[in-house]
Amino acid sequence: MINLFNTIRKKTMTLLFKINYEAYLKFLYKWYTGYTLNLENPIRYTEKLQWLKYNWRDPLLTVCADKWLVRQYVKEQGYESILNDLYGVYDHPDEIDFEKLPNQFVLKCNHGTGYNIICKNKNTLDIQKTRKQLNRWLKETFGLWMGEWNYSNIQRKIICEKFLQNEDGTTIYDYKIFCFGGRAHYIQVDVDRFGEHCRNIYDTNWSLMNIRLRYPHVPFEIKKPTQLEKMISIAEKLAEPFCEVRVDFYSINAQIVFGELTFFHASGYQKFIPDEWDIIWGKLIDLSSIKEESLRDKGKKFTSQ
Repeated sequence: MINLFNTIRKKTMTLLFKINYEAYLKFLYKWYTGYTLNLENPIRYTEKLQWLKYNWRDPLLTVCADKWLVRQYVKEQGYESILNDLYGVYDHPDEIDFEKLPNQFVLKCNHGTGYNIICKNKNTLDIQKTRKQLNRWLKETFGLWMGEWNYSNIQRKIICEKFLQNEDGTTIYDYKIFCFGGRAHYIQVDVDRFGEHCRNIYDTNWSLMNIRLRYPHVPFEIKKPTQLEKMISIAEKLAEPFCEVRVDFYSINAQIVFGELTFFHASGYQKFIPDEWDIIWGKLIDLSSIKEESLRDKGKKFTSQ
């Protein structure tokens, strides 16, 4: 019943997206945040992400949203060494030879978010169920029902990567660096994402900020990563072409591993607590910096009113 509801919901959202994109974004923004979206003169961070979703059409966004092609982008910037180990790339679930895979691995679809199957023990994995789930995901158009156009044109594939964990078997932390104009400003750290999910926000000096984004704060001290400065340097290099982007990493035994590039954090629907930080972060996005050739409507370069 839940799967049927989700299927109907996604198809309805996709239809609304195709009928009137602007109205659809305004509806979703009001639904999730309670605020009225101003696309003419956006002020908030979450508002500006909606403006970017509607107007920003740089083809590089599609390349870097693709969990397969982004590996080539990272390699071209000189950071091949931080890419996670790759076990295989497939066009269809039936191509996966599970016999050749290690005991632990992660399968993911490249054209969206949340399309992950984490295998910690291959002996207990239901392979038939896994193939069905992957096939179901491959048929979904993630970009349309969340209003993120950059996912829509990705050639859909399945990739298999190394399962990452600490030497003692504990869950690794996610380090997500928010960059604006090619400069790192804030670092989000997620702990126990698939359990009791907690989250902290730090500045680049590792000072804990009084900001909450959906999840409660981590109830213990998180030490500054030994490779933080290097992580920030890499993030800023990868973020250079973009007015804003979130660059994700893992750090395992002082080894940096690239995660992904995310252009529309939480699709721009996640409320800040306190609310003032939505406006503070909004000031960091310079919409006028986007080149005219990268806009949906040429000749309509953003100028603040």
